[in-house]
Amino acid sequence: MDFSPAVLFRIPLGHVVGKMSVDGAKGAIPFTGVFRLPFVLRALPVPDGKGSTVNVPCGPSLPCDAIAFGGTPTPLNPLALYDLIAATRPLYLLDDMATIVPVQSSEFGGGWATVRFEISF
Repeated sequence: MDFSPAVLFRIPLGHVVGKMSVDGAKGAIPFTGVFRLPFVLRALPVPDGKGSTVNVPCGPSLPCDAIAFGGTPTPLNPLALYDLIAATRPLYLLDDMATIVPVQSSEFGGGWATVRFEISF
């Protein structure tokens, strides 16, 4: 397992490479996996009109989820009150390091966004 992107660089991803053995089967089955750690946008870079950008905090006047998803946000999870305070919802980062997707309602546990583990054989 490698969580160095998350620990060292604050990139919400982790990776695993391994082999799985099944009782009664001969040999091991290789697999790879990606851990997607949920995160919340706290600010968005906005052009300052001088050729640079300024980080503007998310809030009721700048809902980051609406901007991040083309102006068509999906409903917030009513169990996660911190979403309402931040005016956004938890997100996952995809492998291209640019695309973000919202955490789905089925990916919450006890009102908290869970880590998504995608495994490939």
